[in-house]
Amino acid sequence: MATRLVCVADGTVIAEGPPARVLASEAVQAAYLLYLVASHGVSPFAGIAAAAVIAALVALPVSALLLRLSGGYFAVASLVVAALFQIAVTLAPSVGGTTGVSLPGLAGYDPVLREALIYWAAMIVAVVCVAGVFLLVRAG
Repeated sequence: MATRLVCVADGTVIAEGPPARVLASEAVQAAYLLYLVASHGVSPFAGIAAAAVIAALVALPVSALLLRLSGGYFAVASLVVAALFQIAVTLAPSVGGTTGVSLPGLAGYDPVLREALIYWAAMIVAVVCVAGVFLLVRAG
């Protein structure tokens, strides 16, 4: 049972509105970066942190440009940027387009251990994201 990394053209939207669309685009971008980092010999679990940092570094200048806009211009521009990132990642031949590729480094783990490691990695990412949102909301 191979673990697959699939970049879907639509992405996964967990809320409504342009900011959620940009977040979905960033998630697809982070998944793409995780594959690129893991294909260079880095552990996929260490690659999660590296992909998050790289995605944040790419998001900083993009958000600086988008946050200068307001109202409908911000909404349209954020949708366009999200679509551009999704198209760029989906059409990248290094991730196999929309069919995806196997994530290197996970095949060497026992299936039970692999599932446990993926579960705990997802749990850590979720806790970090919730804590980050909490701190951002509290600071504002």
